Order: sequence, then C-alpha cells, then structure tokens
Amino acid sequence: LGTESIEMARMFNDWIEAMAAATPGRYVPQSFRLWTSVAAVGAALRRSAWYNHGDYICRPNLYVCLVAPPAHGKGVAFTAPYELVMRNLLRPVYGSAHDKEQSKLIWGTYLNQDGDEPLRMVSGRTTYEKLCRVMNDNKWTVIDAVDREGEIKDIPQSCMLVKTSEFGVFMTRTDKNLQMLLTEGWDSASPHEYLTKNMGEDVLEGPTISWIAGATPHEFIEHMPYNASKQGLLSRVIPIVKLDAPAVVEIKHESFDDDLIDKLTWDLAHISRLKGEFIFSDEAKRVVIPWLAGEQEPKPTDPMLEGYNGRRFSHLQKLSMCFSAARRDTLVIELEDWNSAYAMLLAA
Repeated sequence: LGTESIEMARMFNDWIEAMAAATPGRYVPQSFRLWTSVAAVGAALRRSAWYNHGDYICRPNLYVCLVAPPAHGKGVAFTAPYELVMRNLLRPVYGSAHDKEQSKLIWGTYLNQDGDEPLRMVSGRTTYEKLCRVMNDNKWTVIDAVDREGEIKDIPQSCMLVKTSEFGVFMTRTDKNLQMLLTEGWDSASPHEYLTKNMGEDVLEGPTISWIAGATPHEFIEHMPYNASKQGLLSRVIPIVKLDAPAVVEIKHESFDDDLIDKLTWDLAHISRLKGEFIFSDEAKRVVIPWLAGEQEPKPTDPMLEGYNGRRFSHLQKLSMCFSAARRDTLVIELEDWNSAYAMLLAA
C-alpha cells in the first residue's frame, strides 16, 4: 500500500547486511552490528507499517540493549546507523533555531520536505516528562494508518527513537511512569495519558517508541525496574549479551566511508516511506504455521523468560518486517526474512 509513490531505486539488496558491514575494523562484535542495524529499520518504519495479527496490531519498533563490559564496542556500534546515517534524516527535538535550520537543510537532501516526515530521536539523559512533551510536540497525522481495531483511517502518531548509550541515564528502578510509557510504546498502544508540568492532564496519541541502549551487565541489572519481569517491560527488551570475548585494541581505527554512509542514508530514507500492512508469503506460512502449532520449540525454559515466551512471536513479527523492508518494497514477509529473524532471535 502506498509504495507506488516511491520512485528512488535502492542501492543495496539488503540494507541490514550493508549497514552491519559499514563499521570498519574488528572492534565491534557482529551481533552488535546486526541488532543496531535491524533496530534502525524498525525506527525508520515508525507507525506507518504494521502486521495485523487479528487480536492486536504489531509494528516493527524494537527495544534492543547491547550488554557487555566496558570497551567492548557498544558505543561504536551506535555510530554508523544512528550518529551518521539516521542523523541525516532527523528533525531535532532540541537545540537552537539555527541548529534546527541547519539540520533541515541536511534531511531535506534525502527527504521530500513537502511529503516525507523526518525521523525524530532523543539521546542521552531523558526523563519521562521530557519524553512525553517532545513526543506530543512532534505529533503529526499519517494517512492510511491502522488503528487498534484494524480499521484503515487517518490517525495521529507520536513516534520517537530513544538512543541511550548508557542504560542508567534513562532507565531507573523506581520510575513507574516511564516503565508504563515504554511498555505501551512497544505495543504502540493509544492513547497514553500523562500529567503536565502544571499538573493538568494531557493525552499522547499514537505513541510508538524505538529504543536502542547500551549497558554493562551490572548496569542492566542495577537499573532495570524491580517488577519489570512481572509488569511486562523485561519481556519487550532484547538484551544482546557479549561477555566471552575480550575487547580488541587497535592502534588506529579505520575511518567511516563517507560515500557508503551517503548511500545507506538514501536507502533508509527510501525504507522510511514504506507504508501499509505486511503479510506472510505462502512459502513462509508453510514454515511458520507448523512452528506455532508445535509450541515454538526450541523454547527457553528459565522462569524469568515466561513473559518473553508469550511475546516471542511478536518479536519475530517485528524482526521479520524489518528484514522484509530492508530487502524490498512489497511489504511481504518472505521465508528468507522469517529465517533471518528466527536465527537472530534464537542466537540472542
């Protein structure tokens, strides 16, 4: 739906594969490269693309946390997809008028300012109240979106990518409001009601949040809310854990290829224009349906992952949409997309 208006040809057959290869050197683990790339696709698609499961609407936004000791490449893994590529497509939510005008000149190079909405990202220390405010300030109406009942119509959406290189500067154990907003933002639930600075009540319509974070093992445990496993937040976060490999120290890192970054930006702008409902191909259904009927084996057995097991298929839906969008404009989840999603999730 809506892909007829996409005129720009893709430069890569698989954006995720190309993005994962864009970080030079041996410093960043391959799993970090892949997950930051997949999450970038989900953030670019925002609320305008979805999979209709029947009893719920699943969108491709992801919550990914890279978990490793210091100096293991977590921060570097963010650089190419977010600080270089995604940055070119952003309308900043902070900064001076001059900064915003300069940014407009950049994202205007890749996006049609009359018809293509820029992406939004907040970085670093962000409170619940500040996140609600900037999401509400950046609200717009998307055409041909789908509501919670599955009906096609124009609805407001407030989409935001949250990038926190350090887990603890955003998440705290005791902030129940933030915990609830993140839970609803993963589900793309609407609306979210919150108190304003003057203690009035406001409504955040169509919140959809993508979240990419980094943490040491201690930080991930220390700042995760006390009841995250029972409340539901923990089952929505995919921790990508790398503990077994020492950091690789190089005398000098290779620099990023500017031409490659430009091409990756063009393709992500292309992906961000995709809009409509994803479906599984017949070939993919012949694999997915028996897997679901067979109780999704192999399935984790740790009691802490009981809530995650209930959302495992939703995670796979999100990942499959990202792989499909990274490869083609058809909004069809092919068997290769499902296989890529399945392999990544099981490895994680």
